[in-house]
Amino acid sequence: MEKLSYYDELGVSQSLLKGYLGSNPQVYEKEADEDLWYTEKKHFIIGDGVDMLLTTPELFDTIMFVSELAEEDKPSGKGLGVVHLAYEKFLEDNTGLPNIDEYNSLMLQAARELEWNPKWKDDTIIKNFTPYLSYFLDLINSDGKIVLTVEDKSKIDSLVVAIRTHENTAKYFTPTESIVIVKQMAIYWEIDGLPCKALLDLCVIKNKN
Repeated sequence: MEKLSYYDELGVSQSLLKGYLGSNPQVYEKEADEDLWYTEKKHFIIGDGVDMLLTTPELFDTIMFVSELAEEDKPSGKGLGVVHLAYEKFLEDNTGLPNIDEYNSLMLQAARELEWNPKWKDDTIIKNFTPYLSYFLDLINSDGKIVLTVEDKSKIDSLVVAIRTHENTAKYFTPTESIVIVKQMAIYWEIDGLPCKALLDLCVIKNKN
């Protein structure tokens, strides 16, 4: 698939240039993100889900796992990192699904290693992660994909419908005899001998012109 091979090609891209540009001075007054072992940016997850369903729907199920979890069933902040570290530890020596004692032991180990609320007693830590057992099992069943809650998937689907049907954007997803819609078009060029590349989410080609 072109989208996957695009990333294997050498070349200067927008993503690479952003890395060299550094931080926007306007964000200096904002609080820096907490240093977390593992984190997920909700806006990136929703954006990626919408992008895939609009441009490369065949990739969606290879990256996203749609669960039956509600938003409160998925941990956040440092707690999300604890669960994911426990998941990594489980994969090292186990297959199948853990029983409740194994789950509790994994959570306690991960919490202590990441110094999550270090003053808390073992029983208190274990009790705190009891509600997230279903999320942990979904991580195993999903083989490490991004686990979407019911709310996540609903929001993604609503945005996809809105973009496909809104009067300002519907035309970009409705090919006709004179208009060809190409999704995820990779383009390559050189500037002063330096290879460059870009991946266009959507390209509208008017045959008459």
